[in-house]
Amino acid sequence: MSVMRKVTAILVLLSLVFGLVACGSGEGQKRVVRIAQTGVYVSATAQIMKEKAILEKYLPADVEIEWSQIATGPDLREAIISRNVDIADFSLMTYIAAYENGLPLTLLSFSGSTPINIYSNSSDIEVIDDFSSTSSIAITNKSTNLHIAFLAYCKEYSGDAMKYDDCLSPIPAADAIASLQTSSDYNGAVFSFPMMVKAEENENLKLIADMTDVITDYSIGDGFVTHSDYIEENKDIVDAFLAAQNETLQFISDHAEETAQILASLYGVEEEEVSKVLAGMPPRKEVVGYDKQAELLYEAGILTKEPTKFENLPNYDNIPK
Repeated sequence: MSVMRKVTAILVLLSLVFGLVACGSGEGQKRVVRIAQTGVYVSATAQIMKEKAILEKYLPADVEIEWSQIATGPDLREAIISRNVDIADFSLMTYIAAYENGLPLTLLSFSGSTPINIYSNSSDIEVIDDFSSTSSIAITNKSTNLHIAFLAYCKEYSGDAMKYDDCLSPIPAADAIASLQTSSDYNGAVFSFPMMVKAEENENLKLIADMTDVITDYSIGDGFVTHSDYIEENKDIVDAFLAAQNETLQFISDHAEETAQILASLYGVEEEEVSKVLAGMPPRKEVVGYDKQAELLYEAGILTKEPTKFENLPNYDNIPK
């Protein structure tokens, strides 16, 4: 074999060896961050982040994004626990209950809340204490943001969180609207945006309670959550996500009209209705009422032991307050 052929053979062999080493070390391979949101207004931050491609500005060059939509908090929680989703927003209540049951979840920040109101079709009901123990109040489901807002409102304005809990009757919101119009099966209902828009269009229904104050005070809404191992293994991705959240919130504040257009198209409602909600309850990142909500969950029997104080949570120092 000539010298030139020997040199060529050695170079080919070295390239194969270095190629195998690179593959074995994972160099050059793409990472993927999988992010899920609920498809409703509490996920507005994630929705705008996706639509405006804001996260891409902050992620390391080797990271790609997979977005998905999962409707319920328990399903989102399980997706993170099973490592099928990396970051998701779901109700703070779901996070608190999961953490108190020892599940490996870490709270990153708040995502946002949604307006929730109480309505009635009865001329005898004007305020919360006009309901009685025999009243029937429609609600999409218990152990949801709507349920916790109702309990918090009863605690603050009627003195007992559980006073009307037995009156709550789970039913899909659209069915509740129809029933309140055509029958006497229910004499009250709890609706969130955007279903409350339909409730307010119904001349048979009247507003009994706007629960904005307790929603804010108890941080009733969604938080961004990840698996506790994920934040250790991918701190650069988590940091990028939080930086993108900051820019997204600034975009929402600076471009309210465009934000309303985007969200209205996603929700199938009028832009004007979204603008009202953005003005009254914009997305935010701060967790302000964790301990109040956790204590309420304990009082309601949703938690079976005294909850962990907010200041004792892992990642507490990094959670916006």
